[in-house]
Amino acid sequence: MRKLSALGAALATVLALPATATAAPAVQDIEYRGYHFSVPATWQIIDLATDPTACVRMDRKALYLGTPAADQNCPAKIIGRTEAIAVQPSDSAERGTVENPVAQEFSAVADRIQVSATYDSDRQLIRDILTKAKLPADAPRNPAPRDNSSARVTAAGNLIDHIGKGFDTCAAPSSSAMQAWKNGSPYGAAGIYIGGSKRGCKQPNLTASWVNEQAAAGWKFMPIYVGPQAADLGSPATQGRDAANDAIAQAQSLGFGAGSLLHYDMEQYTAGYRTNVLAFLSAWTQQLHARGYRSSVYSSASSGMKDLAQQAGTGYTLPDAIFGADWDNSADTDIQNVGPGLWSGHQRIKQYAGEVTENYGGVSLRIDRDYLDIRFGGSTTTSGPAYHATRLSDGNWTDWVPSKGIDGAAEFRGSVTGITALPDNSAQVAGVGADGNVYHNIRFANGTWQGWGALPGYDGGTRFQASSVAIAGLPDKSAQVVAIGNDGNLYDTVRLPDGNWRAWAPLAGYGGAPRFGASAVAVTGLADGTGQLVAVGNDGNVYHAVRRADGTVTGWAPVTGYDGAARFAATAVSISGLPDKSAQLLAIGNDGNVYHNIRFANGTWQGWGPLPGYDGGVKFAASAVAITGVAGGSAQLLAVGNDGRIYHNIRFADGNWQGWGQVRGPGGAAGFAASAVTAAGFADGSVQFMAIGR
Repeated sequence: MRKLSALGAALATVLALPATATAAPAVQDIEYRGYHFSVPATWQIIDLATDPTACVRMDRKALYLGTPAADQNCPAKIIGRTEAIAVQPSDSAERGTVENPVAQEFSAVADRIQVSATYDSDRQLIRDILTKAKLPADAPRNPAPRDNSSARVTAAGNLIDHIGKGFDTCAAPSSSAMQAWKNGSPYGAAGIYIGGSKRGCKQPNLTASWVNEQAAAGWKFMPIYVGPQAADLGSPATQGRDAANDAIAQAQSLGFGAGSLLHYDMEQYTAGYRTNVLAFLSAWTQQLHARGYRSSVYSSASSGMKDLAQQAGTGYTLPDAIFGADWDNSADTDIQNVGPGLWSGHQRIKQYAGEVTENYGGVSLRIDRDYLDIRFGGSTTTSGPAYHATRLSDGNWTDWVPSKGIDGAAEFRGSVTGITALPDNSAQVAGVGADGNVYHNIRFANGTWQGWGALPGYDGGTRFQASSVAIAGLPDKSAQVVAIGNDGNLYDTVRLPDGNWRAWAPLAGYGGAPRFGASAVAVTGLADGTGQLVAVGNDGNVYHAVRRADGTVTGWAPVTGYDGAARFAATAVSISGLPDKSAQLLAIGNDGNVYHNIRFANGTWQGWGPLPGYDGGVKFAASAVAITGVAGGSAQLLAVGNDGRIYHNIRFADGNWQGWGQVRGPGGAAGFAASAVTAAGFADGSVQFMAIGR
């Protein structure tokens, strides 16, 4: 037996069995804060209390005990993971174990500890170690109340544009180290490893608040995702889409909103892997584009950069930018095998030196040196022109018509709109303009428009800034508007029948929290004067609440997940009431596919089910969804597919589906490329749609 210094309660015992053909491998039993971890005897046990600056690197078979230092002694880059576990103290009230199969990792929170565990080829080993340690069973954790303002503030700003030097390093440095380097170094941008199954370093500093703090200090960022490498690509198209979806989830958790440039790290590979790598990177880029993000690829000049450059002009889906490794010690964007006419519009980064140690302000970091020429424009929010169309009760469509803009502008440009039907057959629309403010409009029953007007702000402000907005009409001709403010929390207001507005008020959060931080929200009204709200909380899971007829809101409740899971993780949601007082929900799951659910009038749920895909596909992948109830009990859907185009579907009253069909664009175009959609059903069986074009 050996005792781990400075860990009073921790001990290790190697349990050796007789050498027989069927003997189990020797293990060592490690006790930490009352939990026993039985790990292979060959694993290293690293006591961070004894060696506080040790790099918690998940590419070595090891059990790490204790809290990692704010500035670990890590190399500039570690690519790859194996079976490894890091355990540290925790006072969190959360409980549960979550697996991210794309990133090949488990995270668990129990009484007094939190655990991060990764795996490569032996998932079952990690699963067994965690189970024997009596950690909570698999279930998404109940989120502790937390402020989501950091993520939202950074998402609203431009975090990616930079011309000049930058650096990347394996573990995000502490804020004090970043400040020292901001004051003394020539660097203005930092590469941060946001996720992926091959991310080697643990990231104790990398949070939304850290990103926000560094952004406020003037840093720009290169968010890098390092997932499967060339030799790992058995199903490259599927793996590319999965990697993109997970990268977006990690980026959103840090505050990098739609429009951000995400870099895929594909290390050098040999020519035999070329076909699979190109298929993977094409799928990565297509899925990022479908969900409103920009794509970049990091690779060596001799492999990935060369192969991508050769695809120019062939119809292949190229990334928006490249990040080439060409260690010639020249701080410029000249990359071997990439001609000067390719990615020439401020679309390049070059890593021009690697694994060097530099010291500024007394802080040493091991880094790779980069030079950036990136300029994609001001806001990271995708905005475009708003269009309106009607599907008549006979199934015919009117043409898509651009909505006239504010103060005489030719068109209204924004990032999202919501539309709802009122009893007088008018439609009310709420939208987030290109300036980030919430606007309101009315389409009267005769087809004319009132015109866009800005909503007043919260607590006396002149404007209300938001990242998303939804609207629901009620039987008394009022309309409830719910928005995600620029602090990341939910607020609601009501437009009264006389045209006046109630003041914005924050919605209380889940589990007694004073605010509800969310990344997506939808609302619907029912015939009895109540409303139902659905939102994606800042833990990534779907929550539901009821707005009573008197305006009070019930507490939020998590919506049970798919196929027996305790929670349903999603990136987008939509909800619509039906005449029978039920509500139908759509959501885009974390796998990027569209799911449907029903909340019956008695408060019970049908359960999530995936929607069949287009043209015989098993599932339908999308980046935006909308659903609306129609007279007679059917529901109509719009979605932006993973090709970026709008599709339409109908769920009939008997539960059958019509199937997805591509929607024609303005002027009868074969398709309509869009980033956001919304829908409202009317008593005459018609449906009005709004879309944000690209």
